[in-house]
Amino acid sequence: EPYLWIRMVPEEDQNAVREHAAALLCGKEAEPLEHRIVRKDGVVRWVRNTPVSHRDAHGRLVSYAGLIRDITERREAEDALRQSEEKYRTILESIRDGFFQLDDNGNFTFFNEAMCEILGYPAAELLGMNIEGYTTPETTRRVFNDLREVFRTGQQTPIMDWELVRKDGRRCIV
Repeated sequence: EPYLWIRMVPEEDQNAVREHAAALLCGKEAEPLEHRIVRKDGVVRWVRNTPVSHRDAHGRLVSYAGLIRDITERREAEDALRQSEEKYRTILESIRDGFFQLDDNGNFTFFNEAMCEILGYPAAELLGMNIEGYTTPETTRRVFNDLREVFRTGQQTPIMDWELVRKDGRRCIV
């Protein structure tokens, strides 16, 4: 049945599949395409359709086939991770307390908007900034000592006050 394949594709994915096939028929090489199909039993699955062109001696397209791989589990895992990250970010952006993560060199790897406000830096400047750029020398020494202790023991260190230096040079205690 010549139209079985496109009938297996949900309507919302059909345009992308048709454009993919049209590119191949025009002689273009097409990248793999991810889309859904509906199996005979009604179950919807995500697939990765990798086209394989067959050409004659003159380079003209004779036919093409699609190598189909079921990627449903990967797509579901990606979706669950994206939802979890959105939830996490929403929570962190809704709190007024500054939240941040540092790598083991003391560079910002993650922070919320409240942390930007506390330090007076836009996010683009803060990302990757080293702790030495916004703390006093005493606080820097204490933070690195505490981080070394956490990495050595795996135990949380006591909460301490940090003296931070804002972008405008003012100091604040957090």
